[in-house]
Amino acid sequence: TMRVAPEEHDDDEEAARVAAAAQAAYARLPRKGKAAAGREWTVLAAVVAEECGEYAAVALGTGNKCLGEHGRSAMGDVLNDSHAEVVARRAFLRFLYAQVEELLAHKQSVFETGPGSPPRITLRPEVKFHFYVSTSPCGDACINSERPLDTQAPNSVTSPSALPHDTSAAPKSATGSTIAVATAVTIVAAPVTTASVPETDAAPTETPVTAPTRKRRRINKGTEQQVDCGEQGGEIVTEQHCARVATGAKLIVAAAGKSVAIPAWREAQATAQLPGLCRTKPGGGDQTLSMSCSDKVAQWSVTGVQGALLSRIIHPVYFASVTVGDVDVARPPALERAFRTRTAALAPADFPVGYAVTPPRVHTCALQITPDLRPSRGRASSGTSINWSSPDCHEVTLSGSGKKIGTTTKSWGNPRQWSTLCKANLLTRYRAVTKVAVAAFPSAMETGQMHTYHTLKRQATGYRDAKQLFLNLPCFASWVQKPAVQEAFEM
Repeated sequence: TMRVAPEEHDDDEEAARVAAAAQAAYARLPRKGKAAAGREWTVLAAVVAEECGEYAAVALGTGNKCLGEHGRSAMGDVLNDSHAEVVARRAFLRFLYAQVEELLAHKQSVFETGPGSPPRITLRPEVKFHFYVSTSPCGDACINSERPLDTQAPNSVTSPSALPHDTSAAPKSATGSTIAVATAVTIVAAPVTTASVPETDAAPTETPVTAPTRKRRRINKGTEQQVDCGEQGGEIVTEQHCARVATGAKLIVAAAGKSVAIPAWREAQATAQLPGLCRTKPGGGDQTLSMSCSDKVAQWSVTGVQGALLSRIIHPVYFASVTVGDVDVARPPALERAFRTRTAALAPADFPVGYAVTPPRVHTCALQITPDLRPSRGRASSGTSINWSSPDCHEVTLSGSGKKIGTTTKSWGNPRQWSTLCKANLLTRYRAVTKVAVAAFPSAMETGQMHTYHTLKRQATGYRDAKQLFLNLPCFASWVQKPAVQEAFEM
């Protein structure tokens, strides 16, 4: 069967086949690590390969939590971000390393040796990769706004006064994310809804708006709680109303010369959940350094999904499409803005050789998903994360620690408890591959035995330059950079 040309794609069929392949791969996995039926929920993300009209998942991940700033490790031995989209992408890296090894062993692979001096490994033209997520990725893709996107506007709020002094009173959504409680003025000035409304069997409770007062009340699961809003006015709101006006991801502001995340419960006062801005993921009280999944997917359309280390070996790999499975909350205009519009201003002539802005086709899919694969009121967020890649690499980790399930205090430092997806193990995998390939690709495969993880990433000049073009876009100018000390390890 001939591969269908991009302009002849049946979007509905493509989305359905990608979703079916992702869900089938998940269904085949053992029960261990999956959300407890009827009691927990999680998110599923997967990478699906298309070749000659056939679709098959090659990597997947589940999860919806990440570590806060103080939970990260300078040894590269933990998974800092266990959101499904990030876990699936890291599992995909493991798959790509295996495919490079297959090519070097003269076996069947998705790669081939491309032209150039030295020659570089490139994806075979008949192979495509698609990305699937069971619900809208956190961040900009969740903001369903009619406000037009100004791609030339600065990303961040620059008033440090927007930062709260106390976040302990921040209301929480049913998903555990911090959510915004908008003032009456904000709602009138910039009416915004969100695609990520948690599922509920009960009808939303309508509550009248009151005149501005010093306190704002929140109704949560039948109880009223007082939330201190300082001198700002407010309104009586329901939890369902809150969920419709905000994403849980936190806006970044410029304060004291560095990027700081505004807790999303204060964000509505400052920015009315403006579309197009980059955000960090919410954390359990500790600010995270992980960018929202919407922002990461947008970055992958510029830098490729292979990351910095693999870019020293292979040409960039881009997703052909992104499919979101929960049609009850996913809104195509929000997805288009988050994954395509925000990077549209990049000029092709500016890119390093091999790189290009490659926005994915964006789909939603009506293929039914189980209730445990989307946010659901009345269910707890699962604390485990599954990662799998073809043919049979399968792991379960704890989202709260970033280590394999079963890790104890006594075994914490044991490398056997490190996920194969952590930075330290991916660095080990990179060096193993380069040792095999150094004879064929001497300049591209320098092993860097004496270099740190951070140094090796910086030496990937093409990837670095492409990412800088991405960060120069106004939408992403406040992207949070990880401290170099957290990547100053060797293996």
